Amino acid sequence: MMVPINFSEVLKNYPNSVFIETGTYWGGGIFSALRANVLGAGFEKIYSIELDRGRFEDAVKLFEKNTNVIIVYGDSRIKLREILEKVSEPATIFLDAHFNRGEVEYSKECPVLEELEVIRQHHIKTHTILVDDRHSFLNDLGMSGIEEKTVIQHLMNINRNYEITTDYGYIPKRTNDEIIVAKEKTKMETNLIVYDFDGVMTNNKVLVMQDGYESVFCNRDDGWGVRKIKDMGITQLILSSEEKPVVVARALKLSIQCITGCLDKEKWLRQFCRDQNILLTETVYVGNGLNDLEVMKIVGIPIAPADADPEILKIAKFIIKAKGGEGVILELYKWLMENK
Repeated sequence: MMVPINFSEVLKNYPNSVFIETGTYWGGGIFSALRANVLGAGFEKIYSIELDRGRFEDAVKLFEKNTNVIIVYGDSRIKLREILEKVSEPATIFLDAHFNRGEVEYSKECPVLEELEVIRQHHIKTHTILVDDRHSFLNDLGMSGIEEKTVIQHLMNINRNYEITTDYGYIPKRTNDEIIVAKEKTKMETNLIVYDFDGVMTNNKVLVMQDGYESVFCNRDDGWGVRKIKDMGITQLILSSEEKPVVVARALKLSIQCITGCLDKEKWLRQFCRDQNILLTETVYVGNGLNDLEVMKIVGIPIAPADADPEILKIAKFIIKAKGGEGVILELYKWLMENK
């Protein structure tokens, strides 16, 4: 493998819409993120947190013409949480606030474990996390005795499906300059996808006619997505707690199995997977409401639309950008293709 010329060539391999850095220092991380955008990283917003007032003010002036760059003054252990509250999709997070270099009053403790705890508490569990200065966790150069295995354990506490690797660091050609990388495993194996109906295939609203019949709006894009997923050889079914003719009608239109009136989805799915010899760990469940919570906890790949209940978003391994009824299954198909 050829050594990258600079750190921007490393960052381009970890694309997301949001880039967050702790420890601005002289702005090198921001420059690298901006250059990575030219290479296709797609960082629409770039946040950087700096504790030193002078360096913060210098960075604000330096990047004042870059409207997508936001410099934040303060302690990364506090400001990272505030930034993540604004983030509704997976971000690339570069943790580099390990040293104060004697320039500011700061805790003697390296903040990285507390930063990782902040990330763990965020409802999105699929952020890509880059921890700088790996060598310092190997030989304790001012890292408060924190070992690499402790950092890795905290990363795995965020997402048990993370794959931990290393990559070139900020100065790629410098010996032992590496970063620790936590990124969700991209290869995914599944033979079964289970959909809730209301709030996934619909916008969770219902039109009640004078005669009592109910109607809903479904998205034609989802029909195309179901067909393309069939082409991948994956079984799909609808599992709904409601007993409504409209659910059955949509399933017939899509030519997939439909179970209605299921009040214990967890029990039903466990039995179904046993009968069909399907692993729950390789099962996808797409749900949005609290009645999906328990069944989503037992599958290996819980997925939620963007407007799902907050408790569902907390356990989802992938949050679809689309809201319920706005092309959730089409986006799921695209994600499956990217991760097959």
